[in-house]
Amino acid sequence: PSVVVSDVSYLDIHGTSADEKAIDLDCSDQGCKNIVLERINITSSIPGDNTYASCNNAYGSITSSFPSVSCLK
Repeated sequence: PSVVVSDVSYLDIHGTSADEKAIDLDCSDQGCKNIVLERINITSSIPGDNTYASCNNAYGSITSSFPSVSCLK
């Protein structure tokens, strides 16, 4: 059985990522609901490299995030 995740907030997270995929919201078929991302700034630990976000069945809101989390529905 899957665990249902909801009402989770990520606030004021700043740092670096060794991986290009800096944000990974990978939820089950039931989805993660009411996920809040506010004031996120994660850059690559390798100068000049980019970071990105990946989502699967994630629903919520974003306020000021780098990398962009356009996949959050």
